[in-house]
Amino acid sequence: MLPARMESTRLPGKPLKMIAGRTLIERSWHRAVKAFGPQPGSTVVVATDSRQIARAARRFGADVVMTSAHHGCGTERVEEAAALLRAGPGDVIVNFQGDEPFADAPAVLRAAERVGKQLERSPDPAKELIVATVAAPLRDEEERWSPSLVKVWPGREGRGGGGGGGDAPRGDLRLFAGGPPEMGLGPSKRRRTSGEPGAAQGNGGRHPRLR
Repeated sequence: MLPARMESTRLPGKPLKMIAGRTLIERSWHRAVKAFGPQPGSTVVVATDSRQIARAARRFGADVVMTSAHHGCGTERVEEAAALLRAGPGDVIVNFQGDEPFADAPAVLRAAERVGKQLERSPDPAKELIVATVAAPLRDEEERWSPSLVKVWPGREGRGGGGGGGDAPRGDLRLFAGGPPEMGLGPSKRRRTSGEPGAAQGNGGRHPRLR
């Protein structure tokens, strides 16, 4: 899923900005399709509250899920879209950012596949939420302290240890950030709470709210 909104704080109207003749959201969508389009049972959708973005997305062939405008982040928008698409506990939902036209599609696919394998091994997928991310080592101190660059730090056995916009809690931890995702941090687990959607790239063709 590609969450997208027009009210970006740093760059209003960002999804519809042009990059070499195509909008940012279109180029990001093509990147996601490159990774997940060929996968059996997978669906690539744009999740947005904007009719402008929805119209533009449909013009270049994307499926669209209309969501609420009252979300604090893209993850919340993806969660609502997953619920509208009736995603189940065995599904793998990929939050493929709508402003990442240069994302390493194969790396994102590998992260999704790792989550899928974990779900297959789980005795009860409905009771746990498995999350994975892709990241790359920070290149310099400027990136380390940049509040606009989200960081993650690995825990034991490569599992995700935490994340945020500032520095790690302890300076001796290795930090990684979004960018060319050269490595995938291993899936981390927590118990699923009531009402949380599953995660998945496919949902059995159930698309009641696709328009």
